[in-house]
Amino acid sequence: MASKDKFRVAAGNEIPCPMPLVTTQCTEEANGVFQSIEGAVQTILKNHGIQPTSLQVQNLARRYYYGHQTLIIDTKDSDSSSWKAAATEIQQLINKALLGRSLTDLEFLVEIRNSELMY
Repeated sequence: MASKDKFRVAAGNEIPCPMPLVTTQCTEEANGVFQSIEGAVQTILKNHGIQPTSLQVQNLARRYYYGHQTLIIDTKDSDSSSWKAAATEIQQLINKALLGRSLTDLEFLVEIRNSELMY
């Protein structure tokens, strides 16, 4: 499925959480997973030419729906051509980290966005 907004992408065949969003604090488990892979995430972003302005883990939910732990990577980059590949690589890293911690029931997604250009 294609995303309508080229300045907001998710990994693989996923689409970013639909708007309007409800954002809440992430779980301790999700934060721990992120802390353990943050260096590798930075390396992946660098390899794809993406300069992040912020990386944060939050619980994102569409209004009236359950949310998902989501690594939100914000950037001011306007060239989004490598974002999908980077998000997919990061998602694979997260999935491996979840498996290693026996947290396979934790749904933890990735989104790369340019908050200034997305709609």
